[in-house]
Amino acid sequence: MAQVRSDLGASFGNAVMIRCYEMRALIGGRSMAPPQPEIVITEQEILADLRYPSEAGPASVQAGQEGPEEDGAVSATVRWSDIDANGHMHNTVYSGLATDARLTFFAERGLTLQRLLDLSIGPVILAERLTYRSESRLGDELMVGFALAALSRDASRGRVESRIAKRGGQTAAVVAVEAGWLSLADRTLVAPPEEVAKILWSAPRTSGFEVLDSAQQR
Repeated sequence: MAQVRSDLGASFGNAVMIRCYEMRALIGGRSMAPPQPEIVITEQEILADLRYPSEAGPASVQAGQEGPEEDGAVSATVRWSDIDANGHMHNTVYSGLATDARLTFFAERGLTLQRLLDLSIGPVILAERLTYRSESRLGDELMVGFALAALSRDASRGRVESRIAKRGGQTAAVVAVEAGWLSLADRTLVAPPEEVAKILWSAPRTSGFEVLDSAQQR
């Protein structure tokens, strides 16, 4: 299991971000949203959910064989600096952990920050949504998943989900992002080179994974 705990949330993975947070706060004793059933899963189920059988992409970027079980997942422990006035982990930490999982997945496959700079591209967030399920408190050990929910045929855009769960198996939050690739030269959204596309098509996928139209076809 990759052990990752850093401030990568402030790195290039969050260069462009529009946050659409879903907060289930109570106002006047009434909930802003219908109550959601609590989701309880085991650690094994978390990892299994990240390894759904891959659907083939374009012939030139077929998904390769699956890697180790822990691919697409990192772990972290809630620190004192992560806690807000309510005594639970504040929202920006969830976003940062999801970014850690995404960047770790790429880096483990050779797609480091330096390699992205060499290719003159960078991942950008177009929209982000956080759905909270249960509190994360000081000292809680968390598992952060990574799985593709959608990807365009040219890999120019997609949706990624990171499920953040406590060691006991209880889901704390789900971070879902819509992302694309930015040309560092032209500052426009582009399709990544085949090297990057192959890595994306080999990534873990959700059960509802779908293939999107390419950005140029929208």
